Amino acid sequence: MADNNRITIYIGNQEPQIYDLDSFQSDYIRLGRGPYHGNENAVVNDIIIDPQISFISRAHCTFFRADGKWYVNDDKSVNGLEFNGVKFESKVLHDGDKIYIGKRSEER
Repeated sequence: MADNNRITIYIGNQEPQIYDLDSFQSDYIRLGRGPYHGNENAVVNDIIIDPQISFISRAHCTFFRADGKWYVNDDKSVNGLEFNGVKFESKVLHDGDKIYIGKRSEER
């Protein structure tokens, strides 16, 4: 088990959600708006965000495990990812990290 498996995801004004990445039993976890990561012929999102939340991309980001660590990668989303007030494209995760996805509530 990785030591960076539990993260908190913030999406706009919604209550933050805590995810244990190891509980997905996969090395790749896709997050996006609605069930499909891209178009309807694409792979299915593992973490599905309400399709009504338009500032989240259908293929927003992917969490993946490599060398015993979890990473998050922005999948060329429109509004990106943010950690500690800084936008980023890819990051190694640490247990307890707080990731902001899309627009933060004060930006809307």
